[in-house]
Amino acid sequence: MKKLFLSLALASLAMGAQAANVAGSASAVFDHPTPLDTVYSGVGTDTFNWGSVVTGENRLSFSGSTFSAALNTPFKLGSFSYSNGTTMSGSNPATLDFTTFMNFSQPSLPVVAATFRLGLNGTTNTRDPRDSSDYVNFQQTTTSSQFIIGGVAYTVKIAGFQHVTGDGFLTSGGKQFHVKEGGQASVDLYGVVTTAPVPEAETWALMLGGLGVLSLVARRRKPARVV
Repeated sequence: MKKLFLSLALASLAMGAQAANVAGSASAVFDHPTPLDTVYSGVGTDTFNWGSVVTGENRLSFSGSTFSAALNTPFKLGSFSYSNGTTMSGSNPATLDFTTFMNFSQPSLPVVAATFRLGLNGTTNTRDPRDSSDYVNFQQTTTSSQFIIGGVAYTVKIAGFQHVTGDGFLTSGGKQFHVKEGGQASVDLYGVVTTAPVPEAETWALMLGGLGVLSLVARRRKPARVV
């Protein structure tokens, strides 16, 4: 009987380890395009248009998803839709902020905002739509903002793109989403929440004290100055 209870306890622990640690929903807006003296619209919304149109338009939109996942495990934040039109050279922004708002139901938190930098990369058009494909990529995949619960710091990261549909394809380990010239495509965006312990006050004090001692020793070791 004891062996049975032990087996059930171990199975319960295993199920708990696989349970979701983070759950909620995500949304996002585009902001701060650069350079500023280019053509664009949709700042502060989930749909961004850019460039002086020759045929078609450049448009990037994001649709958020609900999520439920274990810590350090990628989960779907939402989906990008990208239309690659032909626009005039010099009228296109080169970068764009992508700010995702994560409304966590687990753990129970206020909305957490995480901002990442997107590159809007155009290419010289040729007769080959694939060679002429433009693409978006994440120039930075870790946000500078963290949230702390119970002495643990949580950080939101971009895990990459997956599941392309339409006239698109992925390169560079899923961090670049390409769409053929004149085409349209969609792709899922995955994120991950990672953790790291926050040093306690006593640890910080010891670290600072140690640095102070090292600084004092270094000053004492300096040779006397000869005038």
